[in-house]
Amino acid sequence: MFCDRSTPHQKDGRWSIYEGLREELVTRGVPPEAIRFIHDYPKPGDKAQLFADCRNGRVAVIMGSTEKMGTGTNIQERAVALHRLDVPWRPSDLEQREGRIIRQGNKNPSVEILSYVTQGTFDTIMWQTVGEKGPLHRAIEDRGHRDADRRRHRRGHGERGGRDEGGEHRRPSLC
Repeated sequence: MFCDRSTPHQKDGRWSIYEGLREELVTRGVPPEAIRFIHDYPKPGDKAQLFADCRNGRVAVIMGSTEKMGTGTNIQERAVALHRLDVPWRPSDLEQREGRIIRQGNKNPSVEILSYVTQGTFDTIMWQTVGEKGPLHRAIEDRGHRDADRRRHRRGHGERGGRDEGGEHRRPSLC
């Protein structure tokens, strides 16, 4: 489960969606020890053990923010559902979330991605904004790749490029 707008263990006593969901899941029969918050694992070694517990089935539900559960989180092996409790500002963050479940190594033939929105709230506006940014983001990213390809292509035809003794075109190594 991804949620960027709340963190567990509010020090000021305010309600937290993390704590509220844990209570609800326990009420519905999920063992408390099978529900984990990534925020409870700040050290790399602890986080590695958490990810191992996810992969071997000791963890049924992991909750965290896109920042904490994005890049480097390889827990897809047994993942069956991704719950988006809120919407991030950037389409790339949305892709990062989905990349935690839609990837090689997942043993499940299909997965669910569920998003939760309350009508008449700011979430509706955020989803619309991200939806509008998505095509723009992809267009900018695609243009960046095309520009990079052109730069590489031009470098390949520069002073160090040219033709070899047999008349074949040679390109300098890009590595």
